[in-house]
Amino acid sequence: MGSNLTVYCHIFECEDWSKMYLELNRQQVNLSKRVNCTTTIFYLPQVWMPQSEVVCKMKSNQQYAPKVVSGLDLRAGFPPDKPTDISCETTRSSDLVNCSLKRGRETYLPTFYNISVHRENESLLDLIQDGGEISIPREIFNENTKYTLTATAYNHFGASRSDPFIFSVEDI
Repeated sequence: MGSNLTVYCHIFECEDWSKMYLELNRQQVNLSKRVNCTTTIFYLPQVWMPQSEVVCKMKSNQQYAPKVVSGLDLRAGFPPDKPTDISCETTRSSDLVNCSLKRGRETYLPTFYNISVHRENESLLDLIQDGGEISIPREIFNENTKYTLTATAYNHFGASRSDPFIFSVEDI
């Protein structure tokens, strides 16, 4: 999000008296530089739309309407923020321990969360979630044992890991 992009429109055969155009979300882009008769470079400063459509078109003297040369969908976003404010709760009669976390700012991309629960050097659970609510079967826990829960957020632009949340079922 907010990146400057350079788009190359290219055809394979030189067509005299032709001109290439680029549309970003159906709006013509005016910042361009013709490299040669087959290639034009277009500059897209600070693209802030999470999803955009780019279409390269060519118009020549023999055509009434521009011809589509190529196109692509652009996806923009942010790397995930560090998950924060992890909390867990349960009741004596519940079969689940319910945990929540704050995900941070919107990433505009598919973002997944790996929830890990450990005790000492033993991994008890690795769970992939797509949201901020986690339900863990209570049967994997002993009441008085200390556990460490961490959440790691992943998307196309990177990963970010929470601080460890240390708890026992008796505490929550």
